[in-house]
Amino acid sequence: MALNFPSSPSVGDSYSYADRIWLYNGKGWALQGTKSGNFNSRVYIGNGNTTTYNVTTGTTANSVLVSENGVVQEPVTDYSITGTTLTFTTAPAANVKITIHELGYPEGPSTSASSAEPTLHPFLLAGM
Repeated sequence: MALNFPSSPSVGDSYSYADRIWLYNGKGWALQGTKSGNFNSRVYIGNGNTTTYNVTTGTTANSVLVSENGVVQEPVTDYSITGTTLTFTTAPAANVKITIHELGYPEGPSTSASSAEPTLHPFLLAGM
């Protein structure tokens, strides 16, 4: 099976094949995990004031990948999730593209809800 990743990706772009999800980090495609439920991506545009954005019920800070103009944000430090609301520590600036990838849990998720460590286990694909 040959994977056909997009040839001109931007940082933060995602690619999925079968039950796997990859994210482009500027150097290569990093495997983010497996789909084990609903994979969902949301895109918003910042206005400099809004700090809250909608996410799916059951989503946690460690089961999403959030970026601002392709720069990946740090769970707990840069944002938190309560219920169906993702709250940024600081409002994203006007015209900033906010991407929220709701990834679910890969194989062997962390059971610690308070852990600041991501539950996803990325690795860089060789040759990219």
